[in-house]
Amino acid sequence: MFFCDPHPTMRRVTLSFMLFTLYIQLSSNTVLISSDTNYHGITCFDVEREALLRFKAGLLDHGNQLRLSSWNILEPNCCLWEGVECDNTTGHVIKLDLRNSHPFIIDGLGITHMRNNSAGLGGKINPSLLSLKYLVHLDLSGNNFNATPIPKFIGSFKELAYLNLSNAHFGGNIPPSLGNLTKLQVLDLSSDDSLLKMHDAKWLFQLHALEHLDMSNVIFEKDASDQWVHALNSLPSIAKITLENCNLNPLPPTLHHVNFTSLSLFDLYENFINSTIPSWLFKITSLQHLGLSWNSFHGHVPNSIGNMTSLRFLDLSENNDLHMSRDILLELKNLCKLQILNLGYMNIEHRFSELGVIFSGCMKDNLQELMLYGNTLTGHLPCWIGNLTSLIYLDLSKNSLYGPLPQSLWQLSALQQLSLGWNAFNGTVTETDLHDFTRLEILGISFNALVLNVSINWVPSFQLKELDMSGRPVGPAFPAWLLTQKTLVYLFMSQAGISDTLPNWFWDITSTISYLDLSDNGMKGKLPTSLEFGVVAYLDLSSNFFECPVPNSFLNVISLDLSNNSLAGTLPSKINETSPMLEAIDLSNNKINGTISSTWCELENLIKLILSDNSLSGIIPNCLENNSNMAILNFSINHLSGHVPASIFLPPALEVLSLSGNNLSGHIPIFTKKCQSLYYLDLGHNMLTGSIPVSLSESLINLQVLLLRSNNFAGNIPPQLSLLTFLHFLDLSDNHLSGVIPKSFGEFASMISNTKHELSMGGYYREVFVTTKGLTLEYEALDSLMSLIDLSENDLYGCIPLEIGNLNLLHGFNLSGNHLTGEITDKIGSMNQLESLDLSRNQLSGVIPTTLTKLSFLEVLNLSNNHLSGEIPTGGQFNTFVDLSIYINNDNLCGFPLSKKCHDNHVPKEQSLKDEIDSDDSDTICLGHFSAEEVLENCLFFIFRSHTGAVYVTFVVKFAKIKGWYMVTEDE
Repeated sequence: MFFCDPHPTMRRVTLSFMLFTLYIQLSSNTVLISSDTNYHGITCFDVEREALLRFKAGLLDHGNQLRLSSWNILEPNCCLWEGVECDNTTGHVIKLDLRNSHPFIIDGLGITHMRNNSAGLGGKINPSLLSLKYLVHLDLSGNNFNATPIPKFIGSFKELAYLNLSNAHFGGNIPPSLGNLTKLQVLDLSSDDSLLKMHDAKWLFQLHALEHLDMSNVIFEKDASDQWVHALNSLPSIAKITLENCNLNPLPPTLHHVNFTSLSLFDLYENFINSTIPSWLFKITSLQHLGLSWNSFHGHVPNSIGNMTSLRFLDLSENNDLHMSRDILLELKNLCKLQILNLGYMNIEHRFSELGVIFSGCMKDNLQELMLYGNTLTGHLPCWIGNLTSLIYLDLSKNSLYGPLPQSLWQLSALQQLSLGWNAFNGTVTETDLHDFTRLEILGISFNALVLNVSINWVPSFQLKELDMSGRPVGPAFPAWLLTQKTLVYLFMSQAGISDTLPNWFWDITSTISYLDLSDNGMKGKLPTSLEFGVVAYLDLSSNFFECPVPNSFLNVISLDLSNNSLAGTLPSKINETSPMLEAIDLSNNKINGTISSTWCELENLIKLILSDNSLSGIIPNCLENNSNMAILNFSINHLSGHVPASIFLPPALEVLSLSGNNLSGHIPIFTKKCQSLYYLDLGHNMLTGSIPVSLSESLINLQVLLLRSNNFAGNIPPQLSLLTFLHFLDLSDNHLSGVIPKSFGEFASMISNTKHELSMGGYYREVFVTTKGLTLEYEALDSLMSLIDLSENDLYGCIPLEIGNLNLLHGFNLSGNHLTGEITDKIGSMNQLESLDLSRNQLSGVIPTTLTKLSFLEVLNLSNNHLSGEIPTGGQFNTFVDLSIYINNDNLCGFPLSKKCHDNHVPKEQSLKDEIDSDDSDTICLGHFSAEEVLENCLFFIFRSHTGAVYVTFVVKFAKIKGWYMVTEDE
């Protein structure tokens, strides 16, 4: 089953599972082994029986499935044991098939996953198996060997033709001894956990008989990534290569000789290969299946693609920088056998009608699946679309198509999926139009202006599994025809303009629904007291007008979002007893009061819990370490009090923690190494005290966002914070922090260069609001392209460190409301991404550095309430700063936009002295508390520090006959 956008990942997972299942069915017949279990009086050899019993003794049956119960001395003929097969002539064991027949589970969304670690066989593989000298077939797939290495001795089975260790949770490096299996025809080491690695691929050169290879999710290290193409190109019989998500390097641009004469399947899905597609790939004319989706291929598709006339499956999708010119697209017309074509997200910028020549030839009779989603196709949907009479799946979503739908579309009576969402189609779709779509299972018409004009008594000729009508006019009445749909699994009607009361019969049709989204409508009514209906896994009823208390049970629910409704009352205390599958809860922005019950701590499967923007009170239970799967926890904007419990940082999967906007007090607990997954921490707007613990920088090694504003923290800022490699949002404002700004703050790695760091819980976004000069700027805290430091409203003193200028990726910098002295370092002019700079309400002196005019992105500037002097620089963004208040209370400033004019050709004495000192090799940061006038009038010496921390004493002497100033500098 395929899924329409916005679920391309689901489509791929399900497709992979279908291909995997088909692959197992086909490959299991590759090696000819008799399935006859009547051995005509032949019994197995004693040495082989004993070897199998010793092998059994080392295994663990995680699922208590008693799969090896037949392996016992009561049945001496091991040829009759489950999973064992003998040669019906010699009696030797030739096949050992212990695959977990049910390694997969299907969640409420219909997505296929491996079972958890409690399933299947495990333990240790005893080398006694080496006594099975005639073993041809070994299958341990779908079990759980808990990341133990693949035994090296498997490479000693000289007769082995079939080896399947897929999804068996082996780990470590693949032993090169597998290269000794010179008779191997099928090798499957694929997995879903990426525990296996391949250091080099030289051993693949030795597998001369290999036909099928699947190493999906095996991590290819550098040498292996460079060698695998050449190794597989040397194998004369290789027919199927599947290397999905293997961290592969760019494909070699040339091959001296292309030997892939038997290759029929080549799949490199999701490797993010950053290169052009080499032309030699399209010289493999035997290919029937070519999958290159989810990579970073760029440039043009080679025009030799038209020579691949054996192709039945072509997937080049999700390569945004890969271009197909009109001429290359026309080459596709020669692919007469093509059944599946996926060119989604490939920047195809053509009028859709221009593609008619491709689909009007021999392809039109065989093409079953056409996916062109996520491109820039324009124009009307042409009438020739009705000629593709074999189409089963059609996905044209997320393009720029417009106008009414042609009548020819309704002639495609074989369609099972029709996805037209996220375009600009308009007009009316009637009951008559849809009458012949008797096989339709997936209908996506979201975010268009299409009107579905049907009668209240309409009974469709189809039974849908997925319906997406979000972002288009459906209401105000709730569509009554949904009552006829008995097989719905996905129902999306967000932003559909429905203001009706949700009918009582609606909950009766949810017995099959796994994903239900009715958010952002104006629906009214009461929710049932129990949501124990059906198999709903993901339920989003947010932003409506539903009333009543929170339902007291959520059977089968994985993710629940009831935010922005009119719910009231307290949280149910027995939620854990009736919702064993609950993984995510969002009850934010309601009127829920009461306390956080300790029963929440018992929801071991909970992944996301959001209770923000309510009226919850009491303390946070000190038991959350039991939630081993918790990734997102948000209790912000409530009335919680007491201390922050240490246990809240103990869930090993915790990635996002927000407790802001409460009445929490006391110190921050000491952080431990167990919270290394945390990347977002917000404790702002509380009453926390004490110092910022150094353990924060030692334990939260993946932290990206740290928000501690508006508390009562005191003491110095730990310079060790700069060790947080991925930190790009730091807000310590509105506290009682003192001391100097650490020089190490110029070493934040992610504010100097882009530090890519993937997040497993992508999609969680929370805004950060920065106030400067009366303006409130909104930043996306988890946007890795944005960086911010806010140290405002504290008791910091000393100079602005010169090293701050290293932060060339910083977007917002706020030091206002402190006691900083000295001059504004001209190194700030190197922070070329700066958008907001607030240095107001300090005791800064000297001139405004002219280097600040280089900040071409600077939108907000505030230098008010300091002791600045001299002429305001002109040019660049400074010409746009006409608000006088940003310079107010700097009595010695002059120039535009102030009314105070500067003297012509006059450089203030203080600036002259500064220019000379800046030219000195000692690399002055600031001049201490001595003014230039004091130095001139009294020839005083003064002390300043270099950037290295050394102290110098400088004597300033004026020579009447020589222009300029000279400094004699000695070590103190």
